[in-house]
Amino acid sequence: VHSSTPPRARPRALPLLLAAGLAVTATGGCGGDADASGAGAEEIGLDARPDLADAGDGDDLHAEIEHLLAERDRVVDEIVAAPAVAADPDHPLVRQLAALYEPGSTEVAAALETWAGHAVAGERTLPATEGRPAFATRLDGEIERVGDGEVRFPTCNEHSYAVLDAGDQLVELQPQVEMPGEGTAVRVDGEWRLRQLTVERTTGCREGGG
Repeated sequence: VHSSTPPRARPRALPLLLAAGLAVTATGGCGGDADASGAGAEEIGLDARPDLADAGDGDDLHAEIEHLLAERDRVVDEIVAAPAVAADPDHPLVRQLAALYEPGSTEVAAALETWAGHAVAGERTLPATEGRPAFATRLDGEIERVGDGEVRFPTCNEHSYAVLDAGDQLVELQPQVEMPGEGTAVRVDGEWRLRQLTVERTTGCREGGG
């Protein structure tokens, strides 16, 4: 679930999902999210995860975290383009986002509430540049183990979006900006799931484009 919403410049880190929802505005989870997180990936429409026996170390773990981030970006881009779905806990996209995060994620619940507010205001967020997603997150350094079944990793967050109102008039345009951030993931029932993704209110990433 980037997971953790588009941002206006503020000098502090915030949940990435909220950053994708703050273009025109800003963590206990809701029942729908918790239910969704227990569903199987195939059941709720997530792309197949890499076939990893124990996604425990090295390249395997790297591939699993990259997969989580890519899936989160895909789902978030679809939700912010049609944010009314955020109000429906049974919508496939909402269930897919929740399944990427640990059960009961407050980050997911807050983001969904923000996106639903955008829908009420008649606003939606689309990619600003053809061929680029509105939000893209990639690993930007080494994955660090911080506990039993928990890892932390640096990220680079590319935002390239346009916010339109109900009349398709431009509300905000962010052609392309890269911002550093950090994520944590935990093992839940033998699979890695996101716990939190944050983004810093500063431009430029650690390892540059990739």
